[in-house]
Amino acid sequence: MNALKTAAESRGQLFFELVDFQVEINSPARTRRWRPRFTMKDTKNNRVVATRNVADMIVASVNAFVNGYNLLWQRQQG
Repeated sequence: MNALKTAAESRGQLFFELVDFQVEINSPARTRRWRPRFTMKDTKNNRVVATRNVADMIVASVNAFVNGYNLLWQRQQG
């Protein structure tokens, strides 16, 4: 997540704060599914909670982060 934040900052496009991050494991070990949950807040006080449910924790975390970033960006455009 730090790498994603650094990349966004380097492009001058970091406009949010990561308020909370949690990861749940919601199935047995054999078919494990990871569910990261990001709570993000932008400079206009919009808040979003972004989640994904995928077998790979890194993929799930990146997808949830991107989803939250895009949701906040859309709210700032409206």
